[in-house]
This record gives sequence, C-alpha cells and structure tokens, in this order.
Amino acid sequence: MIVDLDRDDPANPLVATHPRFLLTGTLDREILVRAIELVVARNKILSARAADVGGVTHQFLDGDAPVVSVESESFANVPESRHDERWSELMTRTTSRLDLARGELVRPVLVSLAPTRQVLLLTIHHFAFDRGSVKPLLEELRDCYNALASDKPLPEPPPQFMDLAVYLDGLPQTERGQQALAFWHQTLAGAQPLALPTQHSRAAVDAQRETAPRGVRPFPVGGQVNAVIPPRVYADLQQLVRTERAMAFMVLLASVVATLQRTTGQEDVILRMTHSLRGTPGAHRMIGFVANHLLIRVDASGNPSFRELLKRARSAVSMA
Repeated sequence: MIVDLDRDDPANPLVATHPRFLLTGTLDREILVRAIELVVARNKILSARAADVGGVTHQFLDGDAPVVSVESESFANVPESRHDERWSELMTRTTSRLDLARGELVRPVLVSLAPTRQVLLLTIHHFAFDRGSVKPLLEELRDCYNALASDKPLPEPPPQFMDLAVYLDGLPQTERGQQALAFWHQTLAGAQPLALPTQHSRAAVDAQRETAPRGVRPFPVGGQVNAVIPPRVYADLQQLVRTERAMAFMVLLASVVATLQRTTGQEDVILRMTHSLRGTPGAHRMIGFVANHLLIRVDASGNPSFRELLKRARSAVSMA
C-alpha cells in the first residue's frame, strides 16, 4: 500500500514519517552528518530499495549506503504563528526527494531556532520505518555521535531488519507456523472481495497505474473528512467500550463494518489492519517497518444490533 502511495503521490507527507529531535547546547555539525551517515550504513534497511519483480514489489538490501546530505533551515526570523506552516512545507519538500528505486530513504534537515537550540528533522520513508523505530534510531544516533565526538569505538549495531525477515521466512516450517497457517486457511475460506460502488473498476485503476509515470495519478485518490465528536457522544462511546470489554478501535471497526454492509449489501466483511511485531525477540531495538498486516473477518449477517456487531468484531480481533 505504501509503495502504491509513493508511486501515485510521492510528495504526500503520509509516505514518510517525520521524527523531530530537539538539540540543545553546542553542536558539531560535521560530526552530526557523519553520525547520520553511520546510522544509515549500520542499518541496511535505511538504504533499502524497492523493485518490481513479476508484478510483485520486492525489498532489496544489496546497495551501498547513499551519501546523506543535511539541509539547513532557520526559523530564527519566522514568527511562531507560522512555524506549523513551515514544518508542513519542509515535510512535503523532503518527502518529495525520497527515492525508493535508488534506496534514498532518509532526508535530514537541521533547523535553527536559536544559537544553542536546533531541531533535527528526519524524513524517513515508511517503507523502512515505523513509529516504534523512533527510539532505537535516537539511541543509535546518540551513540554514534558520542563515539565520534570522543574518538571512542562504536557500539554494536542494533538487531537488523534482515534478521526479522529470516525469522519470519522460517516460521511456516515450525509447529507454531503450521498452526497459524491452518487457522488462516480456515478463517479466510470462501472469502469474497467487497463489491464497492466505486466510480472506476479496480481492474481499470490497476491497469492505468502500471503505465502511469511516477507522481501521475490516473484517477482521483481518496480523501479525508475531519469531524469532531461531541463530548456527550464521546462519553457514551467510552461507556460502551467499558461495558462490552472492548477497545475504542473495535468500536471504530464495527462502525466501518456496518457502513460497508449497508453500502454493498454483503454480510461478510474483511478488513486489513496493521499489527506490530515488536514483541518478536530483539525487535524492540530494531529500526524498520516492524509490522505485518492482519485480515479481520466480521460476520454482519442477521441484521445484528450495533452492540452485537461490536461483540463479533471484538471476537474477530481477539482470534486474529
């Protein structure tokens, strides 16, 4: 999905994550640049590239780490009321300069707020980074900077994303993996795609996307609608969550299932959700997109009440 978004709208800030680190005191810019280059070189996932092989996107870790250039910006003369606007402009600009095909996944910008207050903005492609990577990245950057500044040996690098890939590839051969495969074969048996009443067919969109240049969207993409939940409604939702021993996410899931059931008339609804793999041994210190996708199949047959649908959604999530 993130590869499709990168192809259709490469300047979209959602393609990347944008952690910011406040740096105070005296900063050696040259050492900082070397430290960032070391972090990228020591964690191969940060220079991974994507390539299409037989219609399937594959991740390759076979290239040399690219040279990382750190841009400089100053907010010293920018009114505070315009800071959010400037950050947004920076994130859009740096995202547009990422290149999946060449493995250029990190774009740093050092923003000066005052002589001894600077912010390091790191725009990193989601292809190689998730929210759980922020802490390991910060620790890596700190350790490399301190080692270079004090001329001391570098610490051992953190566990590599490739180690996780090897572990997951071998999982189907284990007893646990066989049990998981049996569960998913049974859970997804007979599943059918949702017949959403879209303006263009999926086949037409896929065909046009394959031939369109990067950054050109042959069809309009989905948007977003912002809404504020009134305090009383929010309080009622919280009470529902407590009463049904559910999570707020499950209420949202049940709401989406109900909407899709009404829209399509289909009573068997499957949605995809992202599941963190940070519980895998060593993964808590790993830099990368350490997550997988789960398919949640919810039975909406029999015209259930919303409370009953919520119970079914809770059960489906718990089983997955």
